[in-house]
This record gives sequence, structure tokens and C-alpha cells, in this order.
Amino acid sequence: MREKQNNWQRIEAVIKWANMSTNYFARYIGLARGENLYQIKRGNNGISLDVADRIVSKFPQVDKLWLLTGGGADVLRGADTRRADTLL
Repeated sequence: MREKQNNWQRIEAVIKWANMSTNYFARYIGLARGENLYQIKRGNNGISLDVADRIVSKFPQVDKLWLLTGGGADVLRGADTRRADTLL
């Protein structure tokens, strides 16, 4: 059985799957800067509904429930499995 990923590990998996840097990913999803993501990385913040909505709006194949909680059936719906392997 796999260990449940923490908030940052889930975001980092999406960033790696998208093949982007953290700062570029932050700008791509509409954040002014990457500080929001770095606060999640440090454990100071969780993944807000706003950040999850921004990610899912740009990457609809990412399961929002998985992103927010680590639960849910599918991490990526209909995504390229070669890149999706890093999310599982």
C-alpha cells in the first residue's frame, strides 16, 4: 500500500508532470508569484480551494479531490500515462 502524499508532494507531482519550474507553474495557473506554493512546500499553508481550482482549470485531467486530500479514484483522468507515472 502506498503512503499518502502530503500537500506539497501532490503539487510537486503535477509540476513535474507538467514539466515546469515551480515559479513558471505558479504564473501559469495565475498566481502573481510562486510564494503561495513555497508556503505550501514549507508546510505553512495547505492547498486552498482557490489554488486547487486554478490548477484544475489549467490541467482538467488532474483530479481535484486527489489534489486537495490525496484521496479520490483517479489522479489524472485521460492523461498521458508516461507522464502520469510520477503522480501515482
